[in-house]
Amino acid sequence: MFIIYRKQLCELNDILDPMFEKTLENPRLRPILLSLLNLFRYFSYTFYLLIMGIVTLYVCTPLIFIGYEAIKDIYPRRYGLPYPTSFPWIDGTPGIYYHIQYIFETQYSWFVVFITSGVDSLFGFHIFQIVGLFRALSYECEYSTKSNPNELHNVIYNCIKKHIQLLRCRDIIQTVYGPIVFNLVLTSAMVLCSLSFQIFKTEMTIAKTLLFIVYGVQKTTQTFIYAWCGSTILSEAEDFRNRIYSCKWYACNNVSIMKGILLVLTQKPMVLIACHFFSISLDMFIKILNTSISYYFLLQTFEEMNPR
Repeated sequence: MFIIYRKQLCELNDILDPMFEKTLENPRLRPILLSLLNLFRYFSYTFYLLIMGIVTLYVCTPLIFIGYEAIKDIYPRRYGLPYPTSFPWIDGTPGIYYHIQYIFETQYSWFVVFITSGVDSLFGFHIFQIVGLFRALSYECEYSTKSNPNELHNVIYNCIKKHIQLLRCRDIIQTVYGPIVFNLVLTSAMVLCSLSFQIFKTEMTIAKTLLFIVYGVQKTTQTFIYAWCGSTILSEAEDFRNRIYSCKWYACNNVSIMKGILLVLTQKPMVLIACHFFSISLDMFIKILNTSISYYFLLQTFEEMNPR
């Protein structure tokens, strides 16, 4: 997706980075702009550690089994691969083909870690920038009304101009990340349902159970991060609209400013839409959990109707 929408992503960075850095130079706005930095950072770190845990379990599990069989002197020994795959050149013996395949799958696992965590963290970073800018704009509207009413005209004009740019950023983000979130929503409910069913209804080893639990937590965390970011940007945009309406814009006696205020207030809510199907919000996250639970009970009903 990033290759397809490379120009749009460059445009997004060209809009957000200068605006964010210029606002960051203001010492009065800096604490407001960075108020959610730790929260977004903890989300990114948590997601990265979960992916690292999953990949580590996949890569190290065959080595653990090989070491256990060597200690217990078990024959024939099983030389498994990190992922449940089967290839005609792999016959279970520690030959050159096995070592090459194992190194290839391990290297592929690192690509999964870097790409997945990087793409999702970049989404959170852009949302962090937009939310921080909305908070700074809201503060400017409120502060200018109380401190210096004479500069209200310039403040409102700048806020309207930045709001239009942020709307363009919203459009780019939902264009680039819409297919990603759409695929995430389609797969998350089925993945969580299948993991829950296998954990509670089938016999598995401790290592496999731990792997499924960590993967389920990672999938839930990934979905929650996208949903929470969508709800956060919506709430901050609505707060900005309320603040700019309450900043005594009528005292400017300027028709163009009044039209600009009307333009801001008549805009649709800043909701991120995934492929024109559904909004990215916490309601989406709740619906995914409800759907996965419904699928789980449906599978349980089928199992009770067809006993072995």
